[in-house]
Amino acid sequence: PTRRSSDLPGAALLSSLGQPQVPDPNTPPAPGVSECLVNLEQGCQGCGLCNSGCGFERKRNALQVHLPEALATGRCELIARARVTNIHIDNANSPRASALDVTIKGTPYRVVADKIILAAGAVGSSALLLASPDVKRLLASLPIGKRFTANIGCPTFIYLPQPIARPSLQISHYYLPGPAAGFIVETWYAPPGSLAVAVPGFFGAHHQRMQRYTRGTVLAPLVGAEPVGSISLSSSGATRISLPVTATDLARLVDGVATIADTVLKSNPHVDEIVAGTKVGFSIRNDGDIQRFRASIRS
Repeated sequence: PTRRSSDLPGAALLSSLGQPQVPDPNTPPAPGVSECLVNLEQGCQGCGLCNSGCGFERKRNALQVHLPEALATGRCELIARARVTNIHIDNANSPRASALDVTIKGTPYRVVADKIILAAGAVGSSALLLASPDVKRLLASLPIGKRFTANIGCPTFIYLPQPIARPSLQISHYYLPGPAAGFIVETWYAPPGSLAVAVPGFFGAHHQRMQRYTRGTVLAPLVGAEPVGSISLSSSGATRISLPVTATDLARLVDGVATIADTVLKSNPHVDEIVAGTKVGFSIRNDGDIQRFRASIRS
């Protein structure tokens, strides 16, 4: 991992909560401010697309590291554009996947193997299991697609009186208040086009906020939603995702935004404005605004 400077914009805003620590990737994260361990090659351009896909290929990922290493052993073969359409199960008493029906560029194949590992993510794996006739027939009692959860956030935009350093990493630091808080705070940076999707408001208000792009940065509370969501299939076979936001989730998001606003106002008394990421944006400039924000959020 490449250590990042603690003077990046987001880290500077979190500095009043403590100096950034370098976490041990082999142990649970400790409360406080920590650097994110982002695996970077030399020559990072700071484009802010680390999570979305670095066009400069400076963030080391499976495509650049793990797959080439596996293929180099000669014991692994990668089949591109293959789509699994069915999972064959031996029997319900000792359920085991024995074969897959696969289409490769439109041509059907049967793949038989001693071991089959399904690793298509929470959404894709659930959808594939739900669409497989053998799974539906023999394993109908399994809670496939149930208790789905995801991380949800509320970007909070901080506008300072002077331009701040650019470029940056998409997520460089995080603040963990403690397990009881139910949220963490992440720094966030994105190029203008990506940021515009998240900036709240419409027409003139949205334009005015984007005009302050060079003076803004983002902190966001991140909440692990309660596991009440589900993955299902429509009658046409399309994947459907349901992720209700519970009252607990909402309260944690509100607490996270309020924590951000309180921290920023105390450490940056000359901040121009803090805009919480509601539909039209909630302007926060003082403690009273924080309390009004808390009272105004109902859904």
